[in-house]
Amino acid sequence: GIRDDLVTGVRVLFRSKSETVSSTEIDLLFFTFAWRNKLNANTPTTQQKRQLDKKVDELYRWLIDFCKSYPERKVLIKAKSERNEEYVAIQTRVLEAREKGDELENLSITFDADVEGLIVSSRKILSFSSTTLVEALLAGKEVGSPDFRSIMKSPFWNIFEGYDDLLHYIDSEKDLARWVFSEDEVR
Repeated sequence: GIRDDLVTGVRVLFRSKSETVSSTEIDLLFFTFAWRNKLNANTPTTQQKRQLDKKVDELYRWLIDFCKSYPERKVLIKAKSERNEEYVAIQTRVLEAREKGDELENLSITFDADVEGLIVSSRKILSFSSTTLVEALLAGKEVGSPDFRSIMKSPFWNIFEGYDDLLHYIDSEKDLARWVFSEDEVR
C-alpha cells in the first residue's frame, strides 16, 4: 500500500470522491507562494521582476481590502513557515493593517494546518502555479491565480497553460470579489 508519510504532491488524488466532499467553512483559502522559486527556469528581466513584485504586493492589498469590505466572509491564509521574505510579506501586510486599526477578524493565518482538510473546507482556493491548485480541482473546488500573463509571456511559469478554463485569473480587487461571490454580492 501507499504510506501517507511518503506521498507528496497530489494527495487528494489518492482519496475517493466521497472522502473529499465536506461542508465549506472557508470562503477563500490563499496559499502563499514565492514567485521567484516558481520562475527560476524562466528567468524574468529586471523590469519583469519589478512588475511581478508590484503585482504580488497588489494581490496582498486586494486580499486585505477584500476582508475589510466583506467582514462576514472567512478568509484563511496558509503560510509557509520558511523565513523566505516572499512568504513573510503577506504576514507583514496583515500585521501592518491590524496595527493601523483594521480588525480583520475574518482573516486568519495558519502555518501547519492539514492542506487536504483546508482544501475540502474551502469554497475557493487561490495560489500560483502550484500542485495544490490541482489537488483543489480534484476535490471539486474552484481555483484562482494572480494573472501574470501580461508580464510573463512564456507558458513555462504556468502549469495551467492551455487549460485556462480550469482556473480564474485574478487581475484586480473587483475581479477577486466577482470570482468569490455572485455579481449581485460585489460591493
